[in-house]
Amino acid sequence: MIRNIIVSVNTIVFLFTLSASVYACSPPDSEETAPESAFQKTDDMIQFDPHWCTVRSATIGFGLGSASVSLEGIQDGKCVFTYMHEVEGGYSRYLCKVEQSDDPVLIKPTGLIEVQTSFDLDNCDLLGSGNMLLEMRKQSDDGEDGGL
Repeated sequence: MIRNIIVSVNTIVFLFTLSASVYACSPPDSEETAPESAFQKTDDMIQFDPHWCTVRSATIGFGLGSASVSLEGIQDGKCVFTYMHEVEGGYSRYLCKVEQSDDPVLIKPTGLIEVQTSFDLDNCDLLGSGNMLLEMRKQSDDGEDGGL
């Protein structure tokens, strides 16, 4: 059971990593170093300042799932990041862009399966969705390790 949970978490991270496509992003225009407050992760939220869109990532667990964000950099004055929401193995990955001048981006679980975001997912591109547990089982059935 514990091994399966660890495998599931590793699969989430692996799938999230795969979701990050190569984009022509650059670091913030300023030579200044981002303040520590530019990217914060606590037990109950992830928050980042889109002005300081330096490559970073974080995952937060909640109730029956997790939420992950991976900052890619800046493209055309926008902070580009991938966002993934997973519940009981079902996941959706998005490519999102917010203006560098926007307020801080907040990702905050609000229940067993709900996550509140300060950005509108309707303005993000869906990169993919599925069920990692079924995908792992298919890999196992196809003779691949699948981690189980």
